[in-house]
Amino acid sequence: MNGSGVGRCYDDDMILVNWDHAPTIRVVMDETHPDFDHSQHTSVRDAKHLYGKGDQVHWFDVPDSREGWAEAVELLEIMAYQKVYRDDLLVLDFSGVRAQGEPIMGMQGRPSSGPVPLMNAFEKIAKIKGAGMKPWKQALYVDHTLAEPVLVGGARRAARMSTKHWSDPDIIDFIGIKRPIEYYGLYMDEVIVARNKHIEERGFAPMAFLWSSNNSVTVDAEFWRRALLTKDHADYQSPLSVRARAVLASGCECSYGDGTGEPGFINEDKLVKNETGVTADVFKRGDYVGSDRYQVKDETRLYLARLNKKIQLKSNSYIVNPCARYFSVYLLSAFYDCL
Repeated sequence: MNGSGVGRCYDDDMILVNWDHAPTIRVVMDETHPDFDHSQHTSVRDAKHLYGKGDQVHWFDVPDSREGWAEAVELLEIMAYQKVYRDDLLVLDFSGVRAQGEPIMGMQGRPSSGPVPLMNAFEKIAKIKGAGMKPWKQALYVDHTLAEPVLVGGARRAARMSTKHWSDPDIIDFIGIKRPIEYYGLYMDEVIVARNKHIEERGFAPMAFLWSSNNSVTVDAEFWRRALLTKDHADYQSPLSVRARAVLASGCECSYGDGTGEPGFINEDKLVKNETGVTADVFKRGDYVGSDRYQVKDETRLYLARLNKKIQLKSNSYIVNPCARYFSVYLLSAFYDCL
C-alpha cells in the first residue's frame, strides 16, 4: 500500500491461505459520498436492509488511510486463513474514505484515487473463490488485484517481485503465467512472428497479464548443474535434471520469444543473509511484520509464526525486491540455442 518495492515467494509450501475459504464479500458506501454511483454501488442503507447484523454478518468500516486499506486486506486474508468463515458475509463500508480528487497528505497535495478502485479490487478478489485455482495462483492474482489501485496521487504504483522455486511442481505454469493468450499453443519462433505481426498491424505487442509484478524463477547451484548436464552424463535423465532443462527452456521461450525479458532467474543461494540485531524470538512470535504506524492483529501473528516455520525449512530464506532482478535476455537466448 506504500507503492514501494516488495517481494513475495509463491512456492507451494509458502502459501498458507486457500481463498476458497474466504467469506463472501460485499462493498458498500453511503449514498451521500461524492463517489457514490447509484448504477454501480450498494448504499449502506440498502446493505443494512439486505444483510442485517446476524452472527454470520461482519461489518468493517474501512479507515481513510493506507493503513486502513491494509487493515481491510489483513482482515479478509485472516478470515480466509482461519477456514471458519467460508459461509459468512464480510461487508466492507468505504463511506469514510476521502473522495476522488481530494489531496493526499505527504504526496505534495496530489489527488486521491478515492475509494472506488479499492472497492473494485475487493469485488475482483471475490471472484477468486470457487474458481478452481491452486492456492499459489490464487495468491498471485489476489496480490496483483490489490496492487492495481495503488496509484497514489498518480505519482507511484505498486512494484512487486514474484518468485517460485524451480523444483516446484507447477513451475512451468508460473513461468508462462504472464504470457498473452495470443501466443498459446505456439512455438517460440511462431511467437516471434505473431508478435511482430501484431506490432505491424496495431503498433504494439499483445499485452501481457499481471503487469504489477516482475516475475523470476529462484534457482541455485544445483539447478545450473542439472540444467547444463551433457547427454552422456549418468544423471541426465533423472527427474530433477529433466525438470531443470524444462525450466530453462521455458524461461528462455517466454523471456526471449515473448519479448518481455520475463521471467528472470534469481540465484538465491548467492544472496547475503543478514539478520543482525534480529532475534529468533521475533520470528517465532510472528513479530517480523509491522511498524510504528501499523501493527498486525494477534491472529495474524499466529499466521506469521506458522509461516516462519516454513521459512526455517528452506535452504535459502531470502529473495530480493523488484529493483534487484536483472538477467540478460541475450544470455537466455544463447542458453536456448544450446538446448
